[in-house]
Amino acid sequence: MGENEIPTPPIIYRGFSRIRELLTPKQTVPYLLIEHFIFLLVTSGVLFTVGGFDIMIPASTGLFFALVVYSIVHTALLSRDNWDSEADVMRDSVFQSFLLIVVSSVPIFILWFITTFDFLLYLIAIIALYILSVYARGEKFKGQRDFYIYEGSDHRELWYNASVSLEQAINHYESGNSFRGYYWSDRAMKEYEELVEKEERFKIRKAASHMATVAQFIGVASFLDDFDLEQAYMGAIEDSISRAGDAMSERICDSCGAVEDIEHIEYGYAEDEEFIFCRNCQYSSQEEYEEHINEEDLESDSGPDKSIEEACEVLGLEQPIESTEKVNEAYREKVLEVHPDTGGSNKEFIKVKESRDVLLDYLS
Repeated sequence: MGENEIPTPPIIYRGFSRIRELLTPKQTVPYLLIEHFIFLLVTSGVLFTVGGFDIMIPASTGLFFALVVYSIVHTALLSRDNWDSEADVMRDSVFQSFLLIVVSSVPIFILWFITTFDFLLYLIAIIALYILSVYARGEKFKGQRDFYIYEGSDHRELWYNASVSLEQAINHYESGNSFRGYYWSDRAMKEYEELVEKEERFKIRKAASHMATVAQFIGVASFLDDFDLEQAYMGAIEDSISRAGDAMSERICDSCGAVEDIEHIEYGYAEDEEFIFCRNCQYSSQEEYEEHINEEDLESDSGPDKSIEEACEVLGLEQPIESTEKVNEAYREKVLEVHPDTGGSNKEFIKVKESRDVLLDYLS
């Protein structure tokens, strides 16, 4: 192996990863429907073993209708476009889970009222435990840190899945679970590489590429025995994460090709297509740009007290304003919420920027 060559993972690690990949299906609506059927069969078998047909038939009938109601209501809470989205299917809240338990228990109560069997509470407990298991899996799935999720992308779920996979890889690596760490890092690397192929914007592809490198290096670090070499890879991981962050914080102007920080870009739309412009290209001429700046200055001067009050409200600050550091800190927090790349709107983003500028001018 050359000095700069990345070590090849041992075959046992690759084999474990492939087997685990086959045994870890995507938890979508079709998958849950199949799981309901298997759960019903297994439970019916246990009930038959315990009490024969006399218990199995009414209990299985109650569970069948309970699962039918659960499937209908659970699916109705999702839009049709999200049935194949694991990130959406596994996002049940506590309230939704409680609601699903209640409505799924209705068929069991009706059957109990008709037949008066004496294991009502057991059936409710079984269906409740199953629904809570789905909720617990959802919490485990969504309870991960988010690594550079580009909310403005058409591939948001893939960004989310890659982020979760990478978090799992880091957790298992830090816990010393080398096989699981390698499996999750291999999965994250494939998902980020898929994003490299699918994303259209160069900077976003670049960020995905750096994150694929992060995932690959975590996988390598998982099976290394050389401590010094492992530390070298950890340093490379930190560097790649930093490079991904830099790439995600920049965009390329669609007009002149200039690289701009996301705080300084403007969005334009034509025929439902999004365009990114640097500040200069946002206007047809330098004179028009300067005229726009002068108009903003006049608007700021027309009512300073009101402008300052509104700016504080937008940024969530209270008067008196302590320092420019407080303004910039509030701006950085707010811009993450409203930026178009993170699910906000261009209008909100511009308003936050203008509010920051008003307060900084006031303090200067």
